[in-house]
Amino acid sequence: MVNVRNSQPHRQDSIHFLHRNALEIYILLDPTYRTKSPPPVATGAALLGAFRETWMNLLNALNVESILGTCYMEEIPLDTHSLPEDATNPLASTVEAVAVLSALIGCNSISWEDNVPQFLGPFISLQLTRRGPLQYVCRFEREPQFPVYYGLSSNSLTEAVLIARGRFLYRREILSLEPEKSSRLARMESSLRIVEDLGSVSGSDPSSSSLPAFGQQRKKLGLVALTLLAAESPWTVRAFPMEGCAIEDTLLKLLMWYTLHPRWQKKVTVAASDMIPHLGQEHPAGLQDVSAQELSEIAFCGDSFDYRAWNLFLNRDDGYELSLGWSWLDKEAQRAGRPAERPHWPVYLGVEDERLVLISGISLHAEQIRVAPSDTNLGWAFRRTLISCQIQELDWWLMQHGRATAACQTRLLVSAMECSETNESLKMISHVHNKDENPDFSHKVRGILVLRAILIGNLLASAMDLSSLYERNVADKLVLLQ
Repeated sequence: MVNVRNSQPHRQDSIHFLHRNALEIYILLDPTYRTKSPPPVATGAALLGAFRETWMNLLNALNVESILGTCYMEEIPLDTHSLPEDATNPLASTVEAVAVLSALIGCNSISWEDNVPQFLGPFISLQLTRRGPLQYVCRFEREPQFPVYYGLSSNSLTEAVLIARGRFLYRREILSLEPEKSSRLARMESSLRIVEDLGSVSGSDPSSSSLPAFGQQRKKLGLVALTLLAAESPWTVRAFPMEGCAIEDTLLKLLMWYTLHPRWQKKVTVAASDMIPHLGQEHPAGLQDVSAQELSEIAFCGDSFDYRAWNLFLNRDDGYELSLGWSWLDKEAQRAGRPAERPHWPVYLGVEDERLVLISGISLHAEQIRVAPSDTNLGWAFRRTLISCQIQELDWWLMQHGRATAACQTRLLVSAMECSETNESLKMISHVHNKDENPDFSHKVRGILVLRAILIGNLLASAMDLSSLYERNVADKLVLLQ
C-alpha cells in the first residue's frame, strides 16, 4: 500500500475509485472491519488529521481507512493531463458516495451553488467545485471543535448506511423503503416476521376478531406506516432519502386516522401530551411530565455529541446512555446483549414505575413534521437526545402495558393507509372502534403509536436528505477528493 503520509506529488495513469456500494458492502460485511475497535472520541486539534490528503483524513476519522488496498477499491484509468493542478494524489468517487461519507462524519445538510452540492455540518464540510461538465473536485474540511457524533463503531456505521438506503430492521430482516425499488421490494423484501408477529400478538386482544385481513404484501404507504409504527427504532440516523420515501405523506395520513378527521390541517401545532388525551387519569397507564429543562441538566448521551452532556460527564460520573434499536412488538428484543428498557430516569425526578413519561415542551408541527422544544436555544444534539429519550420510553411502555392492543392498532392503521378511498378507511376504523371492548384505551394506544411514528420521522428529518441528489441527476457524477 502507498504510504500516503509521505507520498510526493505525482501524475498517474490510473486512480483509486471508491463506489458507494463498495463502501457499504465493506462496512456491512467485511470481517476485518467488523472486528475493529472503535477509535476514542477525538477533540480539538486531533480532529484535523495528520495527512496532507484530506480524503485520507476523512477515511481515518471514520475508522474505515483499512478499505485501502482491498478488493473494494477499484482502479480506473485516468488521463494524467486531465487531473487539476490542485488534485495531488486524489481519490476518485461519486457525488453519492461523497454525500454518504460526509453524512457519516457529521454533515447534515446539502446546499446548492450553481447546481453543485455542498455538504455542510457543524464545524465540518465537504465542498465541491466544478471542473468540467462531468467532474468535480472536493475537499474535506473541519475545525478543531468537537465531533458531531460519538459513534464511530462498526455497529453505528452499519446502521447508518442501512438507514441512508431507506432500510429498517426488524429481528434482523429488512424493510426497504428505497424509493426506486419500493414497489417491488415491498413484496420481495418485506419482513415476514413483523407481519407474523403482529398477527400472533394481536390475537390475544379481543378486538382482533373485527380487524380486516392482513396479508404479507404491502402497498407503498402501508409499508412506510408499518415501518414507522412497529419496526426497530433507528439507532444511528445520519442520512436518509426523506422525500423519496414519502415519510411526511405517511405521517399526515396517520394523524388523520388517529383524529378520525378527513381534513387534518397541516398548520396545526399540538403538544405531545395532546396525542394521548386524559391518559393521566388511569392506572397503570398514567402520565408524567418531565421538562426539557430538567433533562438539560442530566447527562443523557445519545448518538450525537452533546457539549452539554460532555461537560456533565466530565464533572460527575452519572451519565445515562440512551439505547434505541428496539421495537415494542419484539418481546425478546436485545441490543448488544442488553434487554429493551426505558431510559434510566434519575431517582430525583420522581418517575413512578408504571407511569408513561412525556417530555413537556415538545410540540409537533404537522406542516413540516418537526419536533421543536419550547426552548429554542437548545442545541441540535440535545434535540435529538430528547427525541431518542421519548421514543425509548414509548417503546418500553407499549411493550409492558399495551403490546396486544398496539399490535391491533398497527394492523388497523396500516390497513386504513392502504385503502383507496378515505371514506372507506374511516368506516373501517369506526367499525373496529364500535366493536372494541375498551375503545378509550385503544384510542390512547393508537395515539402513542402515531406519536412514535412522528418522532422517528423527526429523527430521519434531522439527518441529511439525499433525495435532491437524484432529483438533480448528479448522484453518479465523478468527484476527485483532494
